[in-house]
Amino acid sequence: MLRDAGRDADHLEVVRWGERLLAAVDDQSQECSEYLTELLTDAPLSSLARVEALVERGRLYYATDREAAALMDLTEAIRTDPTISKAWESKSEAIDTPISISVDAYLDTDDDAVGQKVLAALDELADLLGYEGPIDEQTFRGSIWRRALATLRGRPSSSEVRDRLARVERALVLSSLEMKIADVDSKTASAVEQLIVSLTNVPEACLRVGSLLVIKYQDVSGPIIVARSLSVMEVRALERYPEIQTDPKRALQSLAVVADNILADNIDLGFDVTARDTRSSEES
Repeated sequence: MLRDAGRDADHLEVVRWGERLLAAVDDQSQECSEYLTELLTDAPLSSLARVEALVERGRLYYATDREAAALMDLTEAIRTDPTISKAWESKSEAIDTPISISVDAYLDTDDDAVGQKVLAALDELADLLGYEGPIDEQTFRGSIWRRALATLRGRPSSSEVRDRLARVERALVLSSLEMKIADVDSKTASAVEQLIVSLTNVPEACLRVGSLLVIKYQDVSGPIIVARSLSVMEVRALERYPEIQTDPKRALQSLAVVADNILADNIDLGFDVTARDTRSSEES
């Protein structure tokens, strides 16, 4: 239709678009994912159309066993529109259920009482996901920097754990955007609100529960809280360079650099990705 309309109107650009999309549809090896890639790469899509295209391509990737690519598309769709239910549902289906997850916290405070309040709220979220802990704790002083694991409790089904993750993830993202989370069950909403409130007296923080990341830092306009759903590559980046979390204001920038290098199979970077002064237990 596009190609014929372009010919009728003598509009060369429309003709070219029609031919590109026809070629993508005719590529039987791509299950129409190449068609969506053409649109996502070059077409002037509206924000809503881009989200829809990302969700559909993510579903196609997942159906053809390309889980990493699926998670990246679905995560981007959620970041663009945190309210889109199809993206949350599709992403929860694409996520494997790990036996253990990281439960890390960097807090720019040396107040143990404040720190314990934040850590308790963070561990409560892990508990909601079906994990118990923390175990293998490593805590460094000066600021409070705790690295720990939580292990899967009992034998919940994979779908049950994925459903819990989707609810907590959705509540965190909506809460950080100051949007209503009434569509999330009360227990999850309460745990997320408790975590956000616990950060009130912490100037900067970086909290992680598995694939969920919460960052707080100071801007000229005041405190900023960002909740992020991590892609597969971003999770790998934090596993390899956990110290990224000790510089909350630059964490997302550093994370993007490392994730891009991992994606390019160039993970031996040979430089300090955060360019920060590491605080350790020796400084306390």
